[in-house]
Amino acid sequence: MNALDTRNALQQYCTSNHVDYAILFDGDWGTGKTEFVRNYLNTFHKYNFLHISLFGLSTIKEIENEIYKSMAFLEQNEELYGALNSISLSSEQARFGGVGFAIKSVFEHYKQRKINGSKKLIICFDDLERWNGDVDVCLSYVAKLVEQYNTRTIIICAQERLEEENKKSLNKALQKSIRYRYYFSHDSNYIIDEILSPLFKEKYSDCQILDLFLTQNKREICDFISRFEFKNLRNIFTSLELFSIVYQNNKSTFDKSPVRALNFLFALIVMIFLLNGNILTESTKKLFEDKDSSSSYRFLSEVGYFEKEPILDSKTKETLSFLFHHDVAVSQYAIYSIIRYGYYIESYFDNAFESWEGNNDLASYFDVFQHWYLDDKSADTLRKKIFKSFFIDCSIIHPKEILKFAQRVSSDIERGSLNIDFFKFKEKVKLHISYLSHFERLITDGIYMEDGYDEERYDCEDIRAHLKESILYIEGINNKNTIIDFWYKLGKYDDTEAIANRPELCLPIFNGIVPKDALSALESLSNENLFEFARRMGSRYQEKRKCNEDDYVRANQLADLILEKYGDKYSVSSSHFKAIAKQIKNYHTD
Repeated sequence: MNALDTRNALQQYCTSNHVDYAILFDGDWGTGKTEFVRNYLNTFHKYNFLHISLFGLSTIKEIENEIYKSMAFLEQNEELYGALNSISLSSEQARFGGVGFAIKSVFEHYKQRKINGSKKLIICFDDLERWNGDVDVCLSYVAKLVEQYNTRTIIICAQERLEEENKKSLNKALQKSIRYRYYFSHDSNYIIDEILSPLFKEKYSDCQILDLFLTQNKREICDFISRFEFKNLRNIFTSLELFSIVYQNNKSTFDKSPVRALNFLFALIVMIFLLNGNILTESTKKLFEDKDSSSSYRFLSEVGYFEKEPILDSKTKETLSFLFHHDVAVSQYAIYSIIRYGYYIESYFDNAFESWEGNNDLASYFDVFQHWYLDDKSADTLRKKIFKSFFIDCSIIHPKEILKFAQRVSSDIERGSLNIDFFKFKEKVKLHISYLSHFERLITDGIYMEDGYDEERYDCEDIRAHLKESILYIEGINNKNTIIDFWYKLGKYDDTEAIANRPELCLPIFNGIVPKDALSALESLSNENLFEFARRMGSRYQEKRKCNEDDYVRANQLADLILEKYGDKYSVSSSHFKAIAKQIKNYHTD
């Protein structure tokens, strides 16, 4: 339900001559539903509404105490103030009824006088999901207000956060005293125009780049918010606050690289949503605290990103893919630090933006507005520099930048600003990628070219595919060397943690060595290290993994050798060997 529909629903309900039902606004935490409803009521019914938070309340008496306290602050409402003063709390009824009697008297006063055109009292009950008692008790009180006193009653709730039993109770009330349920959600344009823009002017006037984003990159921001369904405005506000802090400490760098600065903001928003959500486990979130562990391969492996059997849904994979494949060129370690601590710690950002200083011409060319705002001569000069950097200097070697270069040239050709045969251009790009790959100049460390993680031009998909093949080729060479080195050094590790946490164990390690040599390497281990190796094999073969399938044949050959040699032997070391063989044999690729 968009903002206009929400306003219309409120207006219809609050101005109706007679109501005997309540209405409910539903939406998750942080979507701005409370702020929106309060702003509306404060604008059009300023002295006639009460806002009551149910957070922590558990009885009707506590509700009535909150109502009474709120009424005491509405002195500007002469009718309400007069009704309160007219109640004789010294009477016998008042002494036994207390605040409840006073509240009942006020409601009765409004009900009796509504035919005389008196202003209507509106009560807004917020945070129903945080009610601390029997929710049926709370909902029965709402029913009494609307049915007995015709009090306009608005309920605000994050229904998905309710316990299952409370959801059932609410659904019953929706069939009786609560007539309409409105799901509250802002569209991205409203978020930009009505929420973020005023916020920028009020709080971030000294952060000029944010204003630039709103004027020049509004469509990109709207697409970003819609694409990932980021509805929690509180998280977005936090992102802006933290971005402003980082910006003030790196103003010159950010101003020179607005495209990367915008992507930095996007990465900040994504990480905040991930950290505040339930996608990642607490142990996985802690990986961001380790500078090395926050590399894309280790992190994505940890959360099961590469498993053939789907562990993560497509939206989660897309969100994670964006975080690790954006064009910010800033480590997640640095981004995490500003979120974790809330202030700028220089040591976390050491050299964090060093790459931004490198090729500002490239950033300018990638920024559609910067490039297309240039005069013809300057635009042509800029483009020639980029072509030289790519084809002659070979200085553009990051797969993301190569793909983006192809996409930008594709856009220029299609727009008619560049007279080049597109298909010949693509063939030249692919040949150039092959050249970089052959000489291992292409950056591959932690790079994964996932399909559709950005709004790429699909006429460049063959270039994306060629990049993926080239990355796999180089990684294959690197992995082979890594595996050989792993077996060579295995017997030299004297730290059990070094054995248990070897990242090479996520690779097809048995493909890089003859089974007999693998057994010899294992036999050089102490019992302590052999035990740790067996434990790691247990976790490795616990579920389907691509590395297990890739080296399954040779791993089985090793298991056969182990059982042949140690199957009828009984000792601590032989038990470790048999444990390794058992783990391998219990694994199935089907």
